[in-house]
Amino acid sequence: MATKIDEKLVEKLKRTGLTPSESKVYATVLASHGAYPSTIADTTGINRSSVYKTLTTLEIRGLVSVIEKGKKLYYQAEKPQKLLRATEYQREIADEAYARAKEILPELDSMFQGGNNKPNVAFYEGYDRVVEAYMTHVDVKKRYDMRCFASTIDLKSFLGYKKFRKYIKTKERIGIPVRMVAPQGEYTTKFPKEMFNGIKKSIWPDIRTVSKELFTFPAEITLYDNTKVSIVKFEKENPVAVIITDQTIYDMMGMLFELIWKHAKPLT
Repeated sequence: MATKIDEKLVEKLKRTGLTPSESKVYATVLASHGAYPSTIADTTGINRSSVYKTLTTLEIRGLVSVIEKGKKLYYQAEKPQKLLRATEYQREIADEAYARAKEILPELDSMFQGGNNKPNVAFYEGYDRVVEAYMTHVDVKKRYDMRCFASTIDLKSFLGYKKFRKYIKTKERIGIPVRMVAPQGEYTTKFPKEMFNGIKKSIWPDIRTVSKELFTFPAEITLYDNTKVSIVKFEKENPVAVIITDQTIYDMMGMLFELIWKHAKPLT
């Protein structure tokens, strides 16, 4: 009579890295203190050909051994400590693969960024994803000079005070200053004092304004990290963001910003 398979043990073995079939076969051999392939097939429901392949794999890993018994192959489980050694070996292989991948990452990244000179474009949709995109401005962990076109009232409404304060406090820690072109209006005048209260003055936005008739869109365009341009639409119903990583596009948008900045009015 075939030994009944221990499903709980099978699940635990799967968590060690064994495949489902390896887990079933090993659990069967272990519980029965040895078995013929035909018995293992009956117990596990795995066809005999696959059982032989699985037993060969387990034997190579040192988890089972085979002897000839009654002119038939008979499989026995090795000491359970061998399972620990097998998983250690898998970890060593994984660690080595990780180290090799890390080693060639700069080369792969260079190929990815430079392939056909195409910009790297990432698209974000939905409130949480758009907030995630916005926070990439401060994910760089290094100082740079930020420039942006922003609707201040829509920025505040979209992010909310708490999220925006987290954003600017990170900017303060890294030391990221910003020049901002914003639409004229009462709230743009109040924006620095309301949102940057308690933040170092060097991080307060240097704001210049243009006519609100020209700047009617609820959005922000930000130049950051010396190569990236983010475009964020602050609409509650359908917010979207696009991040473009490309030196030429960044430089072109920078030239546009400087042209507008030159003719915009300083905030009074």
